[in-house]
Amino acid sequence: MERRKIRRTRVANSSVSMTRGRPTRGNWLVFGVWLVAAAATSRGIYLRAFEVIPDSCDFRNDFVAVRWQAQGKPIAALDNATADRLMGRPASSYSTDRSGSPYPHPPTAALPVLPLVPLGLRLAIFVWFGLSLGALAILARLLLAIWRHAERLPRWREAAPLALVLLLWPPTLFNLAYGQWSIFLSALVAAVWWSLERGSGRRAAFWLGTAIAFKTTPAIVIGYLALRSRRTAIRVCLVFALIVLAVWPLGGVGAWRYFFATSGATVREWEAYPDNTVSLNGVFARLFVGGASVLAPFHNPALAHALNALVGALLVALAAWLTWPRLRVATGPVPPDGPTFALWASLIPLLNPIACTHNAVFALLPAVLVAREEVAAARNAAAVGIVLLTIPRETFLLVAGDHPFSPSSSWVLGLHALGVLAIFTGAASAVVRRRATQPVLASTARGR
Repeated sequence: MERRKIRRTRVANSSVSMTRGRPTRGNWLVFGVWLVAAAATSRGIYLRAFEVIPDSCDFRNDFVAVRWQAQGKPIAALDNATADRLMGRPASSYSTDRSGSPYPHPPTAALPVLPLVPLGLRLAIFVWFGLSLGALAILARLLLAIWRHAERLPRWREAAPLALVLLLWPPTLFNLAYGQWSIFLSALVAAVWWSLERGSGRRAAFWLGTAIAFKTTPAIVIGYLALRSRRTAIRVCLVFALIVLAVWPLGGVGAWRYFFATSGATVREWEAYPDNTVSLNGVFARLFVGGASVLAPFHNPALAHALNALVGALLVALAAWLTWPRLRVATGPVPPDGPTFALWASLIPLLNPIACTHNAVFALLPAVLVAREEVAAARNAAAVGIVLLTIPRETFLLVAGDHPFSPSSSWVLGLHALGVLAIFTGAASAVVRRRATQPVLASTARGR
């Protein structure tokens, strides 16, 4: 009954028709031209990522670590020499932290990799690539349906053009080249919203709990669910707990102790790295910490981390403040609200201390939720965000100049974070506009 009420309320409150959200040929043409222009700025270098997909260096690290644990050995005992031998590569090419962990994921992230271990490393890389393409197609269907305010997912052939565009989108290609997780996780977060919009809190809890088990950063979305429905937020925690129990025999408490003990060192090792383009922490680290790849104009790590914590806390507080009044004025079941969900979803990459370029894929859902609103300022902000996120990382490296990058040029590495922040700003403006145009609902709530 509650699901039906939410669905009727959502349809009644929607100011956009089911057909208005359909992308036009003009939309595709404009984005296609910009994608070509962005590729040209990198001199086409970013397209060479297709060549390194068989190497898939990040997935190699994950595979080696999971196979090591599957043999009953503690992850803390995995050293560089052993990992090199398991990968069959020269020691100098093993891409891992010098002081952090070679496996910077929660132990539950081993669950989807574990079935691939019997296949061997080479075959597992291509299977992971195929699964990533499948997740990309699912993400395209979800985004297209959300954009259209559709009641059902579009057919595969309808979503094929969008999937092809996303395949060539620089952050997506970065994800595929390195064998990363952002495509999977973005599809899961999009499924969370799709389930909420259908009035299914249980499905939303399952998708979000699964996403958090693979990477902890989507946990910020619990803030939205906690303000919308405590029951749904509790279900997320239960799903996560069940996955923890399922993976517990692989590493036990020792794996979790190792994860928490090495997380700080892992962040310090990579926070100023040029690939950390979507994170607010990366911006402050390149400004006040620096490293072998980036020369910082100032050296004050404590100030960098304090500023990152302060700005992050302000963004979370703003998202909570904009979400809470929307719920207080409601009478009856609370329908899901796209712009408020976009606030929390855009915080996933921004608050991730190590959000390399592939994390920009997380920004697709909040950009769609903001762009479908009838608020010009919000839509413009989302457009600016996507434009910035479409600039390849390789373009930034070309602009930054010689390695290590100087303080006067390394600022360009933070433009991706600025793009996600623009989407967050657009979502905030849409929420403020909607609150200002609903005085009747607010006064009704006060009279109750």
